[in-house]
Amino acid sequence: SSGAVLTPALARQVEVLPPAVLRNLVKWLILDPQRVAALRPVDDLLDEFKESLEAQNGSRKSLKQTVRNARLVVEGIGAKFLGDITPASVERYLKKRRDGGKDEVGVSVQTSNHYLTHSKQFCNWAYTNGLLSENPLRSLKKLNAETDRRLVRREYPLEVVKKLFEKLPKMTRHHGLTWQKRELLYRLALETGLRATELVSLQVSSFMLDGDEPT
Repeated sequence: SSGAVLTPALARQVEVLPPAVLRNLVKWLILDPQRVAALRPVDDLLDEFKESLEAQNGSRKSLKQTVRNARLVVEGIGAKFLGDITPASVERYLKKRRDGGKDEVGVSVQTSNHYLTHSKQFCNWAYTNGLLSENPLRSLKKLNAETDRRLVRREYPLEVVKKLFEKLPKMTRHHGLTWQKRELLYRLALETGLRATELVSLQVSSFMLDGDEPT
């Protein structure tokens, strides 16, 4: 109440106090209302986080994925307020997602790392805006994605490719493409190694079809 700045240790203790206690401390002019802004539901703060990212004019796809992943982690650990986000709860949630369940395939280590990165980004935003005394997830490290065997790249066996093309004429349109166009697209992908996003970006100017060696 004297106006002194809270020490980091005391600030961390304050952040995990029950909401009713924090409201009273503000009412009695013992705490700065800005510090207690973290009392607001974490859902509201995620919306503000999204608005902040939009103001930075980043990639819309990247922005959407960042907010989505941060929200998945927050909801997955059952956090209602910023003070509910702890390293232990996030680690447990990520491990659970990697392990999967009886009827659910676990996510890859790389996907788990994305969840962690984006939830840390949300917490860092809250810290930068004075809603947290520190990023509670700062000590968590990404796992080594190279150990995840699901990331091993391999060629499709020839018999699998043959089955795919045999079934194509019986398939319905997908993303607005007829089976004939899909066959051309699949052949291009298989023979060039281009990824989906690279195929989508192709234009007429991407091809040089004159001469003895079209490229």
